[in-house]
Amino acid sequence: MRKPVYRRYKIVQLIIVSLFVVGLKAEDVLPEMRGVWLSRNVIMQGRESIRQCFSELKESRFNTVFVDVWYRGGTIYPSGILEEYGGLSQLADYSGWDPLTVAIEEGHRIGLEVHAWFEYGLIGHFTDSISAPDPGPILGTRSRLEWLMTDRDGHNYAIGGWGNYQFWLDPAHEDAVDFIVKLFEECARNYPDLDGIQTDRIRYPNPDFSFSEISCQKYQIETGGSDPLTISADDPEWADFTQWRERKVSDLAKLIYQGIKSINPSLLVSSSVGPPYMLDGDDDKLQDWPTWYAEHSIDLLCPMLYGLQSDMAYWLDKCLAEADAPLRIAPGIDINGASNETLSNTFKILRNKHFAGSVIWYYGDLNAENLAGFRDEFYFEKISSINQMVIVDDNIRQYVDSLQMESRIGGFRGQYHTGNSESRFAWQIPVLVSDDYSIDVYIPNEWNESDSLNYRLYINNDSLDLTVSTRLPTWVKIHQQFLNYDDTLRIKMLGSNTGNIVADAVKIKRKKSLEIIEGFTPTRDSLQLRFNSLLNIELLNIEQFQIKPGIQIYSVSGDMKNQVIVTLNCSDFVPETDYQLKAWSLEKWDGTKSDTLFFQFRYVPGQIAVIDNEDPLFTVQSGDWQMDSSAAKFYGNNYVKTPCGDGTARVFWRYQVPISGYYRVMALFPDSTAFATDAMYLLKKGTEFDTIRVDQTKQLTNSVILGDIWADDGSYIVVKLHNQSGESLEHWVVADAIRISRIFYGTGIDRDDKLQKPDFIRLFPNYPNPFNSSTKIEYEIQFSSKVQLRIYDLTGRLTRQIEQYSGPGRYSFQVDCANLPSGIYLYQVVAGKHILTGKMMVLR
Repeated sequence: MRKPVYRRYKIVQLIIVSLFVVGLKAEDVLPEMRGVWLSRNVIMQGRESIRQCFSELKESRFNTVFVDVWYRGGTIYPSGILEEYGGLSQLADYSGWDPLTVAIEEGHRIGLEVHAWFEYGLIGHFTDSISAPDPGPILGTRSRLEWLMTDRDGHNYAIGGWGNYQFWLDPAHEDAVDFIVKLFEECARNYPDLDGIQTDRIRYPNPDFSFSEISCQKYQIETGGSDPLTISADDPEWADFTQWRERKVSDLAKLIYQGIKSINPSLLVSSSVGPPYMLDGDDDKLQDWPTWYAEHSIDLLCPMLYGLQSDMAYWLDKCLAEADAPLRIAPGIDINGASNETLSNTFKILRNKHFAGSVIWYYGDLNAENLAGFRDEFYFEKISSINQMVIVDDNIRQYVDSLQMESRIGGFRGQYHTGNSESRFAWQIPVLVSDDYSIDVYIPNEWNESDSLNYRLYINNDSLDLTVSTRLPTWVKIHQQFLNYDDTLRIKMLGSNTGNIVADAVKIKRKKSLEIIEGFTPTRDSLQLRFNSLLNIELLNIEQFQIKPGIQIYSVSGDMKNQVIVTLNCSDFVPETDYQLKAWSLEKWDGTKSDTLFFQFRYVPGQIAVIDNEDPLFTVQSGDWQMDSSAAKFYGNNYVKTPCGDGTARVFWRYQVPISGYYRVMALFPDSTAFATDAMYLLKKGTEFDTIRVDQTKQLTNSVILGDIWADDGSYIVVKLHNQSGESLEHWVVADAIRISRIFYGTGIDRDDKLQKPDFIRLFPNYPNPFNSSTKIEYEIQFSSKVQLRIYDLTGRLTRQIEQYSGPGRYSFQVDCANLPSGIYLYQVVAGKHILTGKMMVLR
């Protein structure tokens, strides 16, 4: 047995590195899971609710959603297993549709991973109150009541924290185990496009359970021990009985894992587990998740570190003491009542300790303030999730083995290591899911002590020697191979042509086959396609494409800003005709070529439309709007205008959507300084309106984007314009036209952002931090200016000042602080009217 870990026991540690944000370039950010547990009410409200929720999460830089699929003894999706065992195939709240399929479709459309979350685990049924102890249709039959956990008094239910009866399946009962494993296997089999499956509550409610007749008999037969009913908590044999029950749970976890992986080894299997203090003592859940890790019965552990924000570093270290594998742990973090400052500190600590990411509890607690925090600070850069790419840097001690290596500043994440023929360096890389991978090494630009480097790649018991040139780009591909989730992968430095070696970061990245995700026909003679991977668009040619029946392709072009989008210009399509596109040998960004791809589509007219003020779909709702044509650059024959006022003068445009998809809505208006600087447009989103204030005196190619929204086939996109304005009556609100066009989700904005943000500068925290002698301070600027760096001590004394000239782009100051004493310093980056401040620490 472990030594007890008490929740209220605190150790105060001074971990200076966790106090600061690590300043990194976008390409230096490690992949991480950015997950969130999704509220059931979002799913219950249907596709539009799911779509809006997922769009909000994507905009805030989340990359993974855990969809609750199992509770109250039922699933949100149709289940043949539940029917086989006498239950309902699907929970009544979801009958008539498959919410999991919809969630997968909506998530993958915008690049979110979707994981099926079995929240209630071994709770086979529960009631809403203690007035009706009903075990449900599957467990309520006499023969299956013996599947249930039982306490010493013979009760086959536990009283939940919210005052209800919970009926728990006993992991010591073979039939109960068989049922729950079949349920997980069915999900893996029926939903091959899932990204993962998460178990939850694979445990006991507390140590007072597993006293059923079958459980007691099994314990005695398998261990030769006493009848558990005769063992008290202070009896020496209690520890043996506890370990036996933990073993039953661990065996079940292994069966679930093996069952899922045998069906789809590309699924990430994760588990929500209790925090370390629930491994022993009064809070013990008999859930020995460190053994799950040790026996490889799980890909990713998610310890639920709720209510522990003030001691987060301590509890994360406790997790690592139980399973010393940060890249296999993504802690659960509660956000209810947590300030952005608290959350910021939590994410700094998580990243400094190299965890695989985190999962937020839960979507219902996300508010506008912390969503903005995720978007603008915590999750500032868009990155891959941990099961798409794994990077092991040279400073992640749990995964590297080194001897006689020297640390230097530079390279990936600001540090790399060098050595000679007597040195040793090797990386161990966790493989989470089975797939085809490219294997890359990072060679620092700062290092030039050899022309080639030699590596040995170990996969299980096989090895392969490889040589690469150091004159290649920073990330260098050394191998490509299919890897299984249970493979052991190791890369070792062998030497170089000079004997000197360099070790920085290594990565494995899944090499998914090229696919056409979606496509549409914006006009009668064009087809736009979106792929799941960047293409080498300069090598596209019409000989690689064919459209049947009877369509001639005149040209093919790729989008330089978004190299997953390709446009084909063709002869005219005919409405209501089924077409098939065939494409072959398309080259991806990494040089690999595709197999033959197919895509079925129809031409649907009206996916681009301009509605003018003379169109029947334009309506004057109220107020006096005068027709005019004196201003420049209006659309059509004229426009209408009304004096700025109190919002009682209103017009609106209506557009009926011809086919479901994302649409961009733009306002078109003439050019005049007499117009309002704060015209009030309202764009309908579902049952609500987004309000957009538009300066009608400033022209951005004669249009302004009001928004990108999803709209269903047959629904209406409605844009309203009010004359509510702070301008005087001498100014006008003008209504001319709106332009609506079908787009792919996330398509770049068609406007000059520099006109919107003429004085934009961003400061990135210094790295490394803390540091001994030198550090790098990076900034991004979108205008030309003299830029000063000023460093102050805490008394306000200026200790350093550096100056350089920067045009638009990303730059850095390399700062030598070798003669500064230990302590905290403030630094400022000054450009024009902008003064940005950061904090750093010198450690001797």
